[in-house]
Amino acid sequence: MDQILIYTKNNEKRTQIAELCSMMELSLYIITPQELGCPVALLGEKKKKQLKSSVQVPALYYQPDLILFNGLSDEALDNFLAFYRLKGIEPTALKAVVTPVNYSWPVFELTKELQKEAKELG
Repeated sequence: MDQILIYTKNNEKRTQIAELCSMMELSLYIITPQELGCPVALLGEKKKKQLKSSVQVPALYYQPDLILFNGLSDEALDNFLAFYRLKGIEPTALKAVVTPVNYSWPVFELTKELQKEAKELG
């Protein structure tokens, strides 16, 4: 399933991404603060009411904006990113493709890994 998962507190950005996903016929899942300890693999499933954090998120943890791409082809991913820039949506530094390696990680742990990689490259 082609799905975009996002975390942002910016309502305008959330709306713009939702419009982009609708235009591209992509499913959008908005990650809530309560889901930051949940494995990425469980997000977006229809059983959202049963979704519970499996890992305790550290107190005072700050979750930056995040976009995860689940099941998109290379072409769909490239198109999404091109339209994202074209529409002037506020940049999101942390982006990742959901893979067999990271799909079981809690969202905040994946975020910490992406931040670490960005720092090493930076």
